[in-house]
Parts: sequence; structure tokens; C-alpha cells
Amino acid sequence: MDKHEIILKLKDSHRLFIDYLTSLDDRAFMYSFQDEKWTAGQQADHIYRSLMPVHLILKFPKWTIKQLLGTANRPSKSYDELVAKYYNKLENRTGTPPKFFTPKEITVAIKPIIFAKVQNNLNKICNSLEGFTEEELDELILPQPLLGKVTLREMMYFTIFHVQHHQKITERNLLNFI
Repeated sequence: MDKHEIILKLKDSHRLFIDYLTSLDDRAFMYSFQDEKWTAGQQADHIYRSLMPVHLILKFPKWTIKQLLGTANRPSKSYDELVAKYYNKLENRTGTPPKFFTPKEITVAIKPIIFAKVQNNLNKICNSLEGFTEEELDELILPQPLLGKVTLREMMYFTIFHVQHHQKITERNLLNFI
């Protein structure tokens, strides 16, 4: 995917996620499968928490990102290769994700606020991406908690996949909703 396709897919996948969660009635929005799975609101908070560090790092000048995090020593993986790597890492994961990414309880009252936060961070990421070249997407690296060091292009692939992944989890958990 080139940069413009990435931006379109980022916007589309997050819009579909928010539209889906918006369509849920209050009871479904607050439902937690087996009282241990995240509610739909918590899924949205997790997505917000996942977007925030990406948005923040992209605010830095490119030379700062290079200085702090380095540059890639390999070509970017394709979207499909990155997703396969994620599932492999997820399957073999030990421990828990960093606490920062664990969502808070999200009530129906703050549903529009969390959706606005997701959208705001996504817009900032997409706007920032406009300032990067195709080469820079493959040169700059960012840390991803499960995948390790990934190129900026791979982080965007992950961001597209990640929101779709959590929408599917929410849909699957709501299959049990009565």
C-alpha cells in the first residue's frame, strides 16, 4: 500500500469501528462476555490508547525520531506478512500487555467522548503522515509492544489491522449477548 492508500484505509477502518459501536444500544455497549472480556466501550478506549503514542511520536521532527529510535535495517513487511507475524506473536505471548494499553471502564455517558478522542488522534496521525515520503515510511522505525521494532509503514498497517481485529472481537463477544 502506498501512503495515500494507507491513509484511506486508516480512516475507513476506524470509521467502520466507530459506526459499529455507535449502532449498539446501551446494554450491548456495556456488555462484558463472561464478565471478563472488555466491553465495546473498553475496546474503543484501547484503540484510543493505542493511537495516542503513535500520534505523539509523529509530532516529533523526523530527525528526532531517527535519533531516538534509529532507522530500519530491512525492508518493510507487507500488510499480510505483518498480520501473520502479529498472530504468531499473539499465540506465543507470555505476560500481559503494558498497563497503559489496558482500558478504563467506559460508560454510556462518555461514549461520544471516547469516539471523539479516537477520531481526533486518528485525524492527527493521518495529517502527520502527509508530511512523510514513501521512503521515510520504510526508513523510520517505531516500537510496537508485541512486534518489537517496526517501520512506520508497518505501524500504519498494524493500526489498520488492530482496529479491525478489535471490532471482530467485539462482534464475537456480542454474539453471546441476550
